[in-house]
Parts: sequence; C-alpha cells; structure tokens
Amino acid sequence: MTDTPPFICTPGVVKAEMCDRIIALGDALPSGAPQVVRSDSESYRGDKRKGVISFFPQGEEFGFLYDGINYFAEQANREHWNFELLGLLPLQYSIYRRGDFFDWHRDTMTVPKELSPPGKPLVRKLSFSLQLSNDHDYVGGDFQVRNADRSVDEALWTRMRQRGSFIVFPSLTVHQVTPVIFGERRSLVGWVLGTASDEDLRHDIASRYEVPEK
Repeated sequence: MTDTPPFICTPGVVKAEMCDRIIALGDALPSGAPQVVRSDSESYRGDKRKGVISFFPQGEEFGFLYDGINYFAEQANREHWNFELLGLLPLQYSIYRRGDFFDWHRDTMTVPKELSPPGKPLVRKLSFSLQLSNDHDYVGGDFQVRNADRSVDEALWTRMRQRGSFIVFPSLTVHQVTPVIFGERRSLVGWVLGTASDEDLRHDIASRYEVPEK
C-alpha cells in the first residue's frame, strides 16, 4: 500500500491503573527467556535478543485485556492499512532489565499450514506494543522504528516513553529495543493474524531471519 504510515503511536492512551493491573497479572505468569527464529539448521539465535517473557492465556480470565487491545489494533487498521485481520495471537508480557535488548528485526512469521485456511497461509500482519513502565523506571530500552530510508524516527521514543502509550505497525516494519542501561522496562506485546501477501512471505522469519543493514 502507498501513502500509509509506518506506525501509529497514541501516547498515554491506557490509564496508569490499568498498566498497574497488567503488570501485577503479568508478574504472576510463568516466565522464560525469549527465542528468535533463524534461517539455518539451528533453531534460535540467542545473540539477537535478551530478556524475560510470559504469555497471557486466551480465555475468559484475560478477556478484558484481549478485547481492549483488539479494539485499538482494529481501529488503527481501519483508518490506515485496511488489512484483512483474523484474530490475535497470545499476548506477550515482556521485561527488559539491565543489558537486555532486542536487535533490529521484523515480526513476520507464518502460522503452520494445518492451522491456516486453504490458500495463502496466515501470517503476523500487525504488531503492537503497550508501554507499561514509567519513563523514570529505566534508562535505555528505547523502542525504535526504522524508516524506509533506513533512518530512525527520533521523535517516536519521546512519545513511547510515556506510560500507557500504544503503538501499532505492520509486522514487516523493522524495529528494535536498545539495551537497557539501568532499571526495568515492562511492555505488553502482540500480533494480529491476517492473510499473507507475497511480500510477507519473502520476509517470513520462520524460514529466513534477516538482519537489516545498519
């Protein structure tokens, strides 16, 4: 699509009380180290990402969370990209502590064929992140998006550091989280499924983990 924004960021759209609630629920979930798919015979690249993640089960207990996130994501999609969307994947609760990071990457990944309808497979079509921490809770940990000309949108992180800020972007968008220098950064991250385009499949990290040139 042409003349569409690389991302939509709404500063402070989620209230502090809800951020506190999500943190309390997320901290109670089983957690583990994140993994990144790579293209060769090895399954994961531990040098591309470091942190702690948990996943919110999809069910009645956390239905309020999925409903709220889905509302924001679908609204952004209707106004800007108009992708055919088919539902959320499990929400990821992420914690970045000192030295944790996620290097430049795309989120595109197809769903296994047996779980997709006939035709082109489903793929992560939209990605999003909700900032849960206060900006004074940590140093570093900048969420950055790379523009088409490989420049970095310096103004984005000023908005994204505000607690309760929500960003939505096509999953093909190249982005990263810079290393945390001090403190802890918490966020809620997720993806919305949709029908894959040829471009999605070219960048599918399930078969090809591509590190963009810096």
